[in-house]
Amino acid sequence: MPKKILIVEDDAFLAMSLVMDLEDAGYAVVGPYTGVAKALVGLAAHTVDFGILDLNLGAETSEVIATALSQKGIPFVVATGYTEDQLTGGFAGVKTLGKPYLTEDLIALLPAN
Repeated sequence: MPKKILIVEDDAFLAMSLVMDLEDAGYAVVGPYTGVAKALVGLAAHTVDFGILDLNLGAETSEVIATALSQKGIPFVVATGYTEDQLTGGFAGVKTLGKPYLTEDLIALLPAN
């Protein structure tokens, strides 16, 4: 059974590209979600193995989702232009993937199928 990856990304082109890349690599995708409220509903409705979170989602951040994933013990990466040292709150100490990133670099961070 393929690992399920939660995607939270507000850039539609990037989100769809990410979906295709993950599915091509054999992963199942939950999302993509463009905002916090829908992502939390999706997280409650689906079991996921890993999360990929865009830090900035328009007028909000994905910090609430990061906290929810942490509370459930689900690993995740934050895709952002910020460095790990610049992240605070629910993002402090989490793994980051600098934008723009290569698909290969992202796949290397995911749990093996």
